[in-house]
Amino acid sequence: MENHIVIQSASKIREVARAALNGYWKQIVVFAILYYVIGSFVPQILNQFFNTTIRLPFADPYTGQYMVETVGYGGAFYSFLIGGPLSYGFSMFMLSFFRRKQCQYGSLFEGFSQFGKAFFIMLITSVKIFLWSMLFVIPGIIAALRYSMAYYVMVDHPEYTANQCIEASKVLMIGNKGRYFYLQLTFIGWYILASILGAIIDPMTSGLLSVMVGFLTAIPVMVVNAYSYTADVVFYELAQDNLVIVEHDDTQRF
Repeated sequence: MENHIVIQSASKIREVARAALNGYWKQIVVFAILYYVIGSFVPQILNQFFNTTIRLPFADPYTGQYMVETVGYGGAFYSFLIGGPLSYGFSMFMLSFFRRKQCQYGSLFEGFSQFGKAFFIMLITSVKIFLWSMLFVIPGIIAALRYSMAYYVMVDHPEYTANQCIEASKVLMIGNKGRYFYLQLTFIGWYILASILGAIIDPMTSGLLSVMVGFLTAIPVMVVNAYSYTADVVFYELAQDNLVIVEHDDTQRF
């Protein structure tokens, strides 16, 4: 697989994403909420029921008592099992929407029919990202960018093995990692704005109530996610050379 250097600006990629979302915002926001519920909300609920208390290796300087922390393991186990298949289903839905304007929510569960391959992509990339992160934060970020297109590749090339999908993602991101990272950074302002309500309300709650409140206050974030997810697909299509964006020159010559 050959890669194509993405030369389009982040603003142009976002413009194409907005054009694709025109008339489909509701459907993609609903998808973003569904994806959040399955991938993040359910693990938080599980952690409320399956957790353990550990004693931290240091004491409170005022009371002299060792501090304890509750650590959930139910959500972590759940995420470990479904993370790969869910990511594949996510990629299938987004590609189908962008290319054919099909919004088939059942696609989100298609990854479970390819459980083994999807799981091993998640496992292999997670291990590699973790090992690179042991060197320093920046190598870990670079590794995450390098493998970010693996599930899109898997959708387009179901005949590929897990390792081939990962290697193809590496090829696609040669010369594109910095551009993709910058594209993600351009959404930070929107995410900060969408997170303000949650930052104000969430510290006032705890337990299951905190999880429920967190879900409701995260809905504005889901709107930004719909925008960001679509921009990611645009970037992938450009890297694959499947999409041509014509830059119009608005200057007039006299």
